[in-house]
Amino acid sequence: MNIPRKVAANSGILLINKLVIAALSLLIYLYLIRYLGSARYGKYSIVFAYLSFFQILSLGFDQIIVREISKDNTKQNSLIGNAILIKLFSSVVGIFCSWIVLQFIGYDNDIKFFIYIASLSMLLSFGYVYVDLFQAYLKVAYYTISELVVTVIFSGLTLLLIFLKAGIFHFILLQTIGMVPLTIAYIYFSKNINGFKPCFKIDFSIWKNLVLCSLPILFSSIFISINHRIDQIMLFNMLGEKPLGLYSSIVKLTESLNFIPSVFMVSIFPLLSSIIMKSNDKFIRIYRLSFKYISIIIIPIAFGTTLLSERIISIAYGHEFLPASNAFSILIWSAIFVFLGSVNANVLISSGLQKYIILFTVVGALTNIILNLILIPKYSIVGASISTVISYSVPGLSLQYLIKETRQITKDYFKSTFKPIICSVLMSVFIYYFLYPLNIAIIIIFSILAYFGLLLVTKCFDEKDWGYLSQIIRNHPKGGYQIASQG
Repeated sequence: MNIPRKVAANSGILLINKLVIAALSLLIYLYLIRYLGSARYGKYSIVFAYLSFFQILSLGFDQIIVREISKDNTKQNSLIGNAILIKLFSSVVGIFCSWIVLQFIGYDNDIKFFIYIASLSMLLSFGYVYVDLFQAYLKVAYYTISELVVTVIFSGLTLLLIFLKAGIFHFILLQTIGMVPLTIAYIYFSKNINGFKPCFKIDFSIWKNLVLCSLPILFSSIFISINHRIDQIMLFNMLGEKPLGLYSSIVKLTESLNFIPSVFMVSIFPLLSSIIMKSNDKFIRIYRLSFKYISIIIIPIAFGTTLLSERIISIAYGHEFLPASNAFSILIWSAIFVFLGSVNANVLISSGLQKYIILFTVVGALTNIILNLILIPKYSIVGASISTVISYSVPGLSLQYLIKETRQITKDYFKSTFKPIICSVLMSVFIYYFLYPLNIAIIIIFSILAYFGLLLVTKCFDEKDWGYLSQIIRNHPKGGYQIASQG
């Protein structure tokens, strides 16, 4: 199989895998959150929100490893072996730091015990190094199949624990050991890579290269983690476990959509990276279409969710979580900026402007902290939702517009949302006046039909777009050039 066909096959496998895992994981979490209730789920959530800040210390150099093996696979054994050693060392540092900091925080003994147990999962972060190896050889089936099988098994175990009326500890323990079978599977499948046998002889030149290359990623990841999880930490510290449980439940629903832009960009990023050196006009055409399609997907979801937030929460979690519906109707708007931000970040990286991403991330994180300090005491989880939406959008996009090199990208970002917003507003009016009393499944079906009818009427989506999308999904290099040159 030639390279383009391998890339296309890998994209298809990744798409199916992410779809199935995302759907299954969401379903299991709905059952788990319903079972635990808002207070106990708040305790469960704070454990992993806290540890997310220390998991960053387990250095991420995945793209570097993939790049180096792709350039010269004769060094793969030493590279993978040393990468595993670095991961183990940095994981131990992360665990130690999490335990030390914990001594100065006023969490109760149960939560501290849960954190001690859950932190041990960091020791197995080295398993992801094998994923880098599989990606370098375009053998994604080796890890996607493993992930799917393990997800199915652990979903079944989660349901069993719910049936047995297990406590929080058992669910945290299950989450902690989740990487064990995955890592074993990765090691087993790595034997199928010709000539691969990890060499664990320390090579400090490799350590230096990997650590130095990963420092910008580490720095950026710290502020991304702050922006994504600091609201949960602050909610718990200010208001306790029940408000955190309510808020974490709507965060889970909102983040369940995030696989969509990640799958989309698997196909688009190679096109952006390959074409920018050949034609800037084609590059611009591709990323404008990417903004457009992502806007078409996520904007009506935000409008519809705002209208139906109470009914969605009631169906997903039950009446106990209804106090979170107002916050959910606000938080869902952050998904628009996550979706478009995924395209935006890849455009900046492809353009060689990635240095600005760190600036936008830092300013966004600081904004989030300040707003949470002001809004959470007064508005509780609604305040946290407002802080998240603002910090994901206003600071970074304002700075991006002010910088001359990134101004046009920002204009295209916003321009892509105009027609989808108009169509979504009209769809919302249709829902409110004609569909609202109906069953939610009927509302969704007729809303989708109405929305896409409006897209066609406004010429936001036409017959040419079907051709564009089919080429994007196939991820064929020639397809990318055809997309860029049409219209």
